[in-house]
Amino acid sequence: MFIDLRGKGKEGDWSTFPLEGYRAPVTGFFHTKKNPAQNGMAFGGIGTGCLDIESDGTLGLMTLFNSLAPRRGPLNLPWLGLSCGTETHILTTRPFQGYPADAYTQVLQKRASPVRDIVYFGH
Repeated sequence: MFIDLRGKGKEGDWSTFPLEGYRAPVTGFFHTKKNPAQNGMAFGGIGTGCLDIESDGTLGLMTLFNSLAPRRGPLNLPWLGLSCGTETHILTTRPFQGYPADAYTQVLQKRASPVRDIVYFGH
């Protein structure tokens, strides 16, 4: 579910505001392209390792495949896209440069575009 968070809180600071789907006001922290998080949200669990999703929409540091110390990465690769008709948008604010020059990346650069901004609301 996509929620428009523009104007809901102050960027780069804790904010409390009403949000659709919640009975009481919610509290969180906003990050955007201008004010990215220092580290992403870690996904994973005990014994499985974790993989960070950065606030710019890319994969970050990871501890998967026995890379606990030091953490491996950051990967800096987009991982999610949305295709609407003839347009494809990749959920990242990073430009498509510096990725390996394989056939997949060449197709991606010709047919897809990064998004203008991502508003990350986290805790």
